[in-house]
Amino acid sequence: MARPAPDIRAAAAEQVAALKATRDAHHKEVNRLKAAADEEMWRGIADVLDAGDLLQVDVVAVTGFTRDHIAKRTKPYRAT
Repeated sequence: MARPAPDIRAAAAEQVAALKATRDAHHKEVNRLKAAADEEMWRGIADVLDAGDLLQVDVVAVTGFTRDHIAKRTKPYRAT
């Protein structure tokens, strides 16, 4: 296969760079949304635990996370 002309290569490289920039922007937005969803969930779980409406073992059963993981992730949001 013959090498493409320099101007064609440059245009294709610009196209790939634009595609990569779009991908990176989408990944950044996804990561932001995931972090916001995590914070909302852990803050909400902390509120439920603080209200005494559910035990940590119940949260384990519902979420599938370990008690240690739940304790670590809710600690910043716990009132006690």
